[in-house]
Amino acid sequence: MKKLTLAVCLLLSAAYPALPSALAGSLHDAAEAGDIEQVKQHIAGGANVNETDFLGLTPLHVAASSGHAAVAERLIAAGAEVDVKDRGDRTPLIEAADEGHAEVVQLLLSKGADVNAKDTSGFTPLHVAARRGHRVVVEQLIAHGADVNAKDTGVRTPLIWAVEDRRKEMIPLLISKGADVNTRDIHGMTPLHFAVYYRNETIAKMLIARGAKVNAKDDLGSTPLRMASDRRDKDIVEFLKRHGAKE
Repeated sequence: MKKLTLAVCLLLSAAYPALPSALAGSLHDAAEAGDIEQVKQHIAGGANVNETDFLGLTPLHVAASSGHAAVAERLIAAGAEVDVKDRGDRTPLIEAADEGHAEVVQLLLSKGADVNAKDTSGFTPLHVAARRGHRVVVEQLIAHGADVNAKDTGVRTPLIWAVEDRRKEMIPLLISKGADVNTRDIHGMTPLHFAVYYRNETIAKMLIARGAKVNAKDDLGSTPLRMASDRRDKDIVEFLKRHGAKE
């Protein structure tokens, strides 16, 4: 997590005087730096472990995002709220999952963090971990009850995001854990539609081998083959036809 410059903080404080101080106190700084001794000193001195900065971030958010498990554990022991949300409704677990900090993820889960918490975009910890390709974290989350077919505000599941972000190592893992290979987003597009749209034959093969419907239609009536044909993707067209796609 990048620190804000003093000038930016002062500007924001002036523009939003009702918000908490952008600098939020040195406990945030100590948590971001992973300085456990400073964290202990601030807590002993009466620092508010749930104080928020102008983004709504608490010291626990900062520690989780920065990968400092020992600091996170100390903050929780001192009363930090595990499922506290920032102004984007992101929890510390979402932050840790997004950055791939497996040790922090495990700690937060052991302390009762909501494995299916959603931010304002509808992203769960599994969404962000899958789209970033953090395999270990994905496995941790699923083992603790993450909804493999959770949908964001665009009705996209972790599998769709893994396809869109070309995280091919996530595809077999998510499907093996129950991800719907034929799930549809808000426009009726399936993971196979996305693979074809991004011209990713490798991922398309993986999806078809695991039951993707080759002739699925989106809300406009387009199949993956029609999409490929309209874009003159000859190789994808031939590939889809070999696997049963029809005009």
